[in-house]
Amino acid sequence: MKRQSHSIEVIFVFLLFAVFAILSMLLIFIGSDNYNSILHAQDRNMDTRTAISYISNKIRANDRKDAVEIREINGIDVLALKYEKNGEQFENLIYCYENAIREALTYPGLEFDLSYGEKLLEADSLMITYQPEQKIVSFTVTGLDGSKKNMIISLKSGD
Repeated sequence: MKRQSHSIEVIFVFLLFAVFAILSMLLIFIGSDNYNSILHAQDRNMDTRTAISYISNKIRANDRKDAVEIREINGIDVLALKYEKNGEQFENLIYCYENAIREALTYPGLEFDLSYGEKLLEADSLMITYQPEQKIVSFTVTGLDGSKKNMIISLKSGD
């Protein structure tokens, strides 16, 4: 009789340990899945925030009279930032093409294909408007996950 109760206690302890181990593993799997989804969402959000910050800093750095222009190339909004260096005229073009914010440095008046630009960040779209009378540039970046971030910049130059 004593031997049977001892084996029941061992089986009970083993089953209790097995349940604890299974529940611990289940908790680890659930936690890692949540952690991965949070990281993924954070990465997507970081791309749109970085794109907004990058474009706004480029505009602010190029805040001179007649230096900002919005064009449409093949139905896509293109931010053209004009500047001069060592007597030569350049244009820095920023736009969204093939799910990426792209940037290209070119000479004014050259033929330009949208695929020439260097990929900076992933994004679904970039919508840009410029109101020269109020000196306001506004743009919206839409991430691949559909999240939208926008920025409005008031240009200080103009004289």
